[in-house]
Amino acid sequence: MAGYSSSTTEYNKSTRTLHEAAFDDGQGNVGFFGAIDYATGDVAIEQVATANTAKYSSTRASSTSSNSGSGTESSASWDRSDNETNTPSPTVFTYIQDTAPVTARTAIVTVPDVQFYITPAESDSIMPGSLVFEWGGKLYQDFEGTILRDVEPGTNSGINAGAINYETGLVIITDWGDGSTLSANINILSLVTTLGDWTAMGITFRTAGAPIRPGGISIRATTAAGEFISAVATTGGQFTSPKINGEINQETGVANVEFTEPVDPSSIRYNATIQTTLPLSEDLLGIDPVRLPIDGRVAIFNRADIAIVHHTKTESLGVVAADQTINLAETRLTWVKVKDADGQIVPNDRYTVDLDAGTITFPSSLNLSGYTQPLEAEWRIHDQRLVVDIEIDGRVHLAGQLTHNYPANESYISSCVVIGDMQARVTDIFDQMNWTGQWADQLIGDETAAQFNDKNYPIIVTNRGAISERWFIEFTNSNSFRCIGETVGQISLGTTTEVFAPLNPETQVPYFVIDPLAWGSGWPNGSILRFNTVAAIDPVWCGLTTQTGASMTGSDGFTIEAIGNANKD
Repeated sequence: MAGYSSSTTEYNKSTRTLHEAAFDDGQGNVGFFGAIDYATGDVAIEQVATANTAKYSSTRASSTSSNSGSGTESSASWDRSDNETNTPSPTVFTYIQDTAPVTARTAIVTVPDVQFYITPAESDSIMPGSLVFEWGGKLYQDFEGTILRDVEPGTNSGINAGAINYETGLVIITDWGDGSTLSANINILSLVTTLGDWTAMGITFRTAGAPIRPGGISIRATTAAGEFISAVATTGGQFTSPKINGEINQETGVANVEFTEPVDPSSIRYNATIQTTLPLSEDLLGIDPVRLPIDGRVAIFNRADIAIVHHTKTESLGVVAADQTINLAETRLTWVKVKDADGQIVPNDRYTVDLDAGTITFPSSLNLSGYTQPLEAEWRIHDQRLVVDIEIDGRVHLAGQLTHNYPANESYISSCVVIGDMQARVTDIFDQMNWTGQWADQLIGDETAAQFNDKNYPIIVTNRGAISERWFIEFTNSNSFRCIGETVGQISLGTTTEVFAPLNPETQVPYFVIDPLAWGSGWPNGSILRFNTVAAIDPVWCGLTTQTGASMTGSDGFTIEAIGNANKD
């Protein structure tokens, strides 16, 4: 509304000065007697030229005393003048144009957190997960010591809006959202309290299933003070977080867990990955699955097995010359291979190796024609040890100290299949009147009149030349014959008057050797001599297991290496 004010600054018998002020009300009115046109800026104010005034005066008179008494006498009167004249003075206007520029200013104000006790009249503790309340038009609920706002029912995810202390009931709101209308009224929709302070310092439980994938279980809880704590088990099954300690038997799923401070028992949760197995197809495996463990996995290390710790390295030899000896970086080597710049293996007859000293010597007659220098040496060191213990986290304990320094991340441990002593030998020698087409290990039909003298002249085999094979020698006449193997086919022709020693092309030594004196005489045409040879080898069955799922690598593979002691003669 419009306003008006005045004040008197001077007053005497004939003149008085008045200061008057008026302001507009935003509707075009100025004071009680004026108006303003906001568009043109014209202001009209009515000034009064004459005014009625009233003057007050008083007189006082005194008189002397007489016999009749004494006293004072006074009189008062009002005088009115209807023609008092006002003389206008200059008028001062103060205003702000509506086109004046507006300067925007920003101020950052730190608003303190809102704190209140949700249970001010209760001493009981709040059960975690039970509080839901409405405040300022927003819905809030607690989750393991955290107050969430605007929780999505489908995902149970929301905005972190504060925290709650379950013991004291103190709620701290740090984020109440833009545009919220705050008030002192809190509408509690859900709340459960418990009588007394029930807390736990440890727990023993068993998972819903077993076995547990190594490192595949986590545990969480909320402390009595409202702090969220959690821990994840190692591959060995240990919990080692600052506030949660314990272990779980990953085969049975039984866990023992301790907390460093009291926690609410109802807040303890675990998350675990349980391994399951599917039936294995005998057709796919090529072996009866009854022979395998229930989960199909076969341990590569067992207690009392032999394991080999080894390290293989490639070392540059540079451009070598005749009569040159090169010291390698290691001694007591297992083996050494020399390769040229193109990766071709240089035959070991072009150099000599001292495995104990770790040296390679190139002779004065060095001939490297066909090979490109510089050369390089690939060598290996290893230690063979007894396995005394295996842990589920992959650690293998060995008996005895290692004798080499093995670089980390470049060395390996391999399991060994212990075969024992091996020696080539000949078995199942017998003669037969004719070949029936059956590879039987016993006589079929009649024997021959001739006899093979294997007692005085046994068939000789060597570990290097013999293979595991079934043979028959068939006479084409009384002195000549041919030799046929079950898998290698016909390998050679011979006579009873000469040493028969068919060559093994893989090793360049005979498969076997027969002395001519062993034949005797009288072998009819078509008669045969049957025998078997057993190599100095042991059969090893290898199975490749392909896990289901997308391929994680371009290629994989493995290497089988035979290691043993042998007579050099």
